[in-house]
Amino acid sequence: MDKELKQMLDNSKIDRIYSNSLFSLKSISEDLGIWKEFSDTEKLYLENITKRDSDLNKNFQFSGSYDMNLVYSEITRKGVETLSEKIEKYRKVTSKDVFVDIGGGCGKLSMHLGIISNLKTLVSVELVDIRHKYAKKTYEQVAPIDDKSIFFINKNIKDFDLSIATVVFMNDVCFSKELRDSIYEKIPRGCHFITSIERPECKILKEDILLNISWNKNKVKFYYYIK
Repeated sequence: MDKELKQMLDNSKIDRIYSNSLFSLKSISEDLGIWKEFSDTEKLYLENITKRDSDLNKNFQFSGSYDMNLVYSEITRKGVETLSEKIEKYRKVTSKDVFVDIGGGCGKLSMHLGIISNLKTLVSVELVDIRHKYAKKTYEQVAPIDDKSIFFINKNIKDFDLSIATVVFMNDVCFSKELRDSIYEKIPRGCHFITSIERPECKILKEDILLNISWNKNKVKFYYYIK
């Protein structure tokens, strides 16, 4: 295929990925046509699963508790481009590499990287079933992506085998310390991992990188380690 034509097609796919911009679990559920399936109790929970959801749903008087482990944000389109450059800088990517996005949410990071990077196998692991379904719906709009294998896994990361990973990304700023530590223990030796929380016990820090994130107009610092 002509290089210029391929670039145009790739950009079109990336545009389509980011056109799926719904954020709250209520709006995503409505888009998926499943909102009416939930009970009133379930709807109340989903509308207020995080403070951001409460605000988006205009439930400003909600006084219940939030699950900090489920706070969600996304790397922007520009942020993914920066991340891809850093991975290519520090790792000689081969067909054996496996990229894992922990808390992959709506799957945009894995799909976008699948288009612009040399990574062949990408796995997006997401706990929340609604975001997982939204990721699969978005992927149906852009698949196939060249010769890439992109998987969307609806599972608690505690139950996911990270031994397959060679590159891991996790925007874990709101994860509990217990969860972050359990993930770190499962990351295999030699694995490249990018995290929003410092791991001083990991001695190979390649670079502090600044990425554009959806919830902050300023770039946010991440740490690029090799375990």
